[in-house]
Order: sequence, then C-alpha cells, then structure tokens
Amino acid sequence: MNTTSSLGHPSMLSIITKRLGIFAALLVAAFILAGCGNNEPQQRGAFISFLQTKILDKKGLVFPTMSAEDKNAIGSYATHYQIILDFNDNLSEATKVMNDVNGLQSKLSSLKGLQEHWQELTPLRTSLPELAQVITSEQQKAQAARDALKQSDDLKAVYDQAFAKTVTKPAETFANVLPTLGRTLQAMEDFGRFLSDNKANIKISGPVAEIQSPALRAQFQKLQKNYMSEAQALVSVAQEVNNLARGE
Repeated sequence: MNTTSSLGHPSMLSIITKRLGIFAALLVAAFILAGCGNNEPQQRGAFISFLQTKILDKKGLVFPTMSAEDKNAIGSYATHYQIILDFNDNLSEATKVMNDVNGLQSKLSSLKGLQEHWQELTPLRTSLPELAQVITSEQQKAQAARDALKQSDDLKAVYDQAFAKTVTKPAETFANVLPTLGRTLQAMEDFGRFLSDNKANIKISGPVAEIQSPALRAQFQKLQKNYMSEAQALVSVAQEVNNLARGE
C-alpha cells in the first residue's frame, strides 16, 4: 500500500504509525526504568537486617564497620548509620581516658605508689570536663541528625533501638561516670600530694604509714577517708560502664 499522498506529504496512516512507534518506545523505556530504578524497599530491608543482626542481636556495645557489600546493599541508608559512627568516634576518646586510668592502677594501688606517682593523675583529671562537654555536644548533634531523618515505620522502630543502644545509653552512662571519676582523681591527687610533701615525716611500710605528729596523722586520716569514700563511689558507677560494655 502507498502511504504517501499525491502531493508528497505523509498519509494519516503513516503519521499514526510513527506516533505509535514513539509511544511504544516510551512504554518500553518506562518499563525498563520501573524494573531497575526503585530498589528502596530492598535497601531498607537490608539496612533493617544490618541493624538487627550486627548491633541489636550482639552482646555489648558494638559499632560494626560496613563492608563494601553492606554499603552496596543498603544504598543511601549508609548515611543513616554514619550518624552512629560519627558519635562513636568521640565516644572512643572517653573509653581511652578510662583505659588510661586503669593503666595507672598498678602504680597507684599502694601508699608508696600514690606518694611517687600522684602527679600522673593531673592531666587525666583536667581533661574530664572538656571530655564531658564533647560527649554532650556530640550526643545533641547525633540526636538532631537522627530527628531530621525520614524513615518508614518499620525502619524507624529498629533504628530507634540501635540509636538508643549505641548513642543515648553510652552518652548517659559517661555523663554519670565522669563527674564521679573526676572527684576520685582529685581525692587521690590530694592524698598523694600530702604523702609526697610530708615524705620526711611519714614512714611507709607496705599498707602502713607511721606518723609521729598527731596533726599530720589527723590530716592523713582525713585525706585517706575522703579518698576511700570517692573510690567506693567510683566502683559503683564504673560498674555501669562494665554493664554497658557487656550489654547488661
């Protein structure tokens, strides 16, 4: 059949056929895009699984690193997890201070050790107020970022649990521990400084201090009592850190 008119213009049949071809091509393109473009449900499901299996189901405080496979599977939801990781970067500094304090335990567990090494406590104690401010600031920043997230109900339910475990609870725990730790370190410094300043008048033999002066003896007993009281308080709150680490 001839589809061209005598004037040389395309016939109506030709125009319709051409337009149908364009329409069909658009349908095919739309079908292809629909088939491969929207994988958000799969990414969301993978992220929910990641949070559940690698954080919530694990004992203790864990901040798993995302593998390349994890990042590919959860797609843009990696930015949601980055909020938790960013907070952890600053929490690790608090953990380091606690480890440094524990590292001094062998040096300071005796009167003689406290007399000779008390000054090593000063830089740790003076770092605590700034550290507390950093943790508070980072918690607020993480919470603001978390509040700005747009999440479906199924993801929000799991993410909130993971956020509470890895951000809220650690921040609250250290906020409770750091002031008590600071008071304990101050009491240890005061006691150690006293022992050092009066070294000539205090004879130390193991756990026993021999002091002839009644005034010095009274001061010794006062400082020792304060130190023991603060240390006992620290034992109680330090258990919170241990419980946090163990997931109890």
